[in-house]
Amino acid sequence: MWKITLLTLLICLIAAAVIRWHIVSNRTAQLVTIASFPSNHLEKERDLYVYTPPGYKFKFWQRYPVLYMQDGQNLFTETHGGSSTKWGLKQSLDRLIAEGKLEPIIVVGISNTSDRLNEYAPTHIERPGLSAGGKADAYINFIIKECKPYIDGHYRTKPNAEHTGVVGSSLGGLVSFYAGWNHPETFSRIGAVSPSFWWDDKYMERIVRQSSDKKPLRMWIDIGTAEETSDRDNDGIIDAVDDARSMIQALQEKGYKPGSDFRYYEEQGGVHNESAWAGRIDDILLGLYGKEHHPRPVKLEVKGWDKIPANYPNPIVVFPTLTYDNGLHSTPLAVTYRSSDEHILKASSDGRLSPVGKGTVTLTIEADGIVLDKPITVK
Repeated sequence: MWKITLLTLLICLIAAAVIRWHIVSNRTAQLVTIASFPSNHLEKERDLYVYTPPGYKFKFWQRYPVLYMQDGQNLFTETHGGSSTKWGLKQSLDRLIAEGKLEPIIVVGISNTSDRLNEYAPTHIERPGLSAGGKADAYINFIIKECKPYIDGHYRTKPNAEHTGVVGSSLGGLVSFYAGWNHPETFSRIGAVSPSFWWDDKYMERIVRQSSDKKPLRMWIDIGTAEETSDRDNDGIIDAVDDARSMIQALQEKGYKPGSDFRYYEEQGGVHNESAWAGRIDDILLGLYGKEHHPRPVKLEVKGWDKIPANYPNPIVVFPTLTYDNGLHSTPLAVTYRSSDEHILKASSDGRLSPVGKGTVTLTIEADGIVLDKPITVK
């Protein structure tokens, strides 16, 4: 009799362990590779990487927003190929969802191919050393007419535009903005990370300026202040930042409001590579899918420039950053600057500092109700 009882107990323990494993595994985020996904719109097949959030299998009644991201092979540390530096996207998603800051979403990483330059650029350009572009519409048709229907058909998605986003970096940022801007019936959330707005004499900005309607979009645009050295107008600001600021100005002139329609972030010292974009992935996700759409600013800071040489040749441009209570970072667009002594340091309305004497001053910076008093020594 005791042998039967022991056997029954052992079976029960094994069954309990299996059930517990099943529940735990179903509550864990999953990453699936769909290899060699075909297309009638593009010449080459490509891999898709599909992230489903914790609880996806367990909460069989729930549907989820979907974010489509370019250069998919660079996003997840769990995948092979692409850049040796990944964005660590799965870890960021898992953490932000667990912290309650991010709504659970499905992410589809779309790998690029050797035709990346052509597929990610909306127009074809010819210039010395470069003949490329013009296949972006075909690429976007691939996402809208082939990739998205497959994902919507095989996963529990919220397929409408309100819950569908598109994000990319560099040329991937350009094509993502192009896709969202031209297809607001499909995408309502756009992430343009270090976008190549320079393409074809700022073609994308011209499209924005020529538009007559305000689209129902929620946008994220960012840029690093050290992505290049080119400064075509010698204003002390690199061209990539100038181009991003020019696009922001175009959006504002069309009635888009910072905070509600878009967020913009200039990362001081940010360069143009996967490591820099990995460092901003939390901000990108929170900006587009954060549960708190209007977080509260809690901190204003400016990195560096504690000491300035009196003979510094060019105006110094400061890049203030606002931090919000959910961890989001962005660049304020309405900022005031005041120097406590303009005989030592002059401060212009756009954040340019010009040393004119020697000594220590206090630079007072104010944005969104937050005040920063920054001591600066000119010597």
